[in-house]
Amino acid sequence: MNESTFTASKESLGQTIYVEKPPRFTAQDGPIVTAVQDINVGKIPVIINKWKTVPVKLTGLDLTFNAKSFDIWAEKYLKPIVSPLANAVDVDIFGLWNQIYNQVGTCGTGFGATAATAFDLMAAARQKLTMVGNTPQDGRIAFVNPTGARSFGTAVAVGFNPQAAIGSTAQSGIPYRTAGFDMYEANNIGIMTAGTLVTGDTPTVATTGAVQQGSALNVASVTTHTLTVGQVFNIAGVFSVNPTSKASTGLLQDFRVTQAFTGNTTGTIYIDPPIIPSGPFQNVTNGPATSSALTFAGVPTASATYPQHLAFWPKALGLVTVPIKPPDGLKGVTRSYNGVSITLTTGSDIYQYEQIWRADIAYGVVAFYPENACRIIGS
Repeated sequence: MNESTFTASKESLGQTIYVEKPPRFTAQDGPIVTAVQDINVGKIPVIINKWKTVPVKLTGLDLTFNAKSFDIWAEKYLKPIVSPLANAVDVDIFGLWNQIYNQVGTCGTGFGATAATAFDLMAAARQKLTMVGNTPQDGRIAFVNPTGARSFGTAVAVGFNPQAAIGSTAQSGIPYRTAGFDMYEANNIGIMTAGTLVTGDTPTVATTGAVQQGSALNVASVTTHTLTVGQVFNIAGVFSVNPTSKASTGLLQDFRVTQAFTGNTTGTIYIDPPIIPSGPFQNVTNGPATSSALTFAGVPTASATYPQHLAFWPKALGLVTVPIKPPDGLKGVTRSYNGVSITLTTGSDIYQYEQIWRADIAYGVVAFYPENACRIIGS
C-alpha cells in the first residue's frame, strides 16, 4: 500500500507514518446484533527508512538513435532500471522473517528427502497459522528459496501422484500448491545466524521470583552464551491458546528474541509476543514457572546459518511506499501500480551532452499481523 498524504524528501527519510492495518472481523451469534464492529481497526507505525535508487547516463546519441519511440526506449531502458529496485524491495520484505515468531522445521533438514516429510513441513506451518493465529484460509502463500524448491520438488515427485501438478513442477521447477499454500520460488529468502545458546545447553527461567509476564524474561544458567535477534525458543509448560476460545492448542508457544542477548550467570531476554496469561489479549495458557526449561526451536547449531522460508496470509506483511518530490529544476514524475510508487527524474548536462535518468523508491516494510505468518527452517 502507499501513503499519498506523505511526500518523501531527503530530510524526511526515517520519519514515521501511520497506516491502517488491514481489517479483520469476528463472527457472532444472530439474528440479534449484540455489538457492531468498527471497520477502522487502528493504525500501525511504519518507519520510512529505506531509499533505493538506480541512476543511468544516456548520451545524445543514445537518445537520438536508440529511442525511435518512447515505447521502444522504455522497453530498453526503463524496465531494466526498475528491475533492481523490485529486487531490493524483495530483500527487505523477506527480511521481515525476524519479526515472525511462529516457526516450524528442523535446522539443517529442510523438506527432507521424502514426500511425507516435505508435505508434513508445509502442513506444520498450516497448523500453526490456523491454530495459533486463527489465520483466514483464503489466499495463503509460501515462498521458498531455489534450494528449498529443488528439495521440495524432488521429494514430492516420487511420493504423490497428482500428474498435472507433478508435470508442472517437473517442467517449471516451481513447487505446486500444497497444504493450502500457493507456493513460489524466491531468491531473496532471509538467513538466520544462530547464537551460541542452543539445544544441549540448560537455560531456564529465573529460579526465584513471581510468575513472569510481558516482554522481558528473566533467565538463569545462561553463562556467556548469546542469542541473535529473531532466534526462536519455547518455555516448558507454556502453551499457545486459541485466539477466540482461549483454549490450549497443545502447541508450545514460540517466542522470538527481539534484542541481541549475551548472558552472564543470569540475564534478561526480550521477547515477542509478550507473555499474556489472562484477559482479552491472552495468548498463552499460563506464565512460566520458575526454573522452567528453555528449548530452542529447530535445534540450531551454534553460529550456523539457516534459510527462513516464509508461509503467510498476504495481509500479514506489508510494503508501504510514499511518493518522492524531485528537487526544484528537475523534471520528474511519480507513478503508482498496485500501491507501489516509483519516481522517475531526469536532468541534463549540457557540457557532456548527456542526460541523467534515475528511478527512486522510498518505503518501509512492516509485519501487520505476525501471528498470521510462519517461518519454515531450511537447510
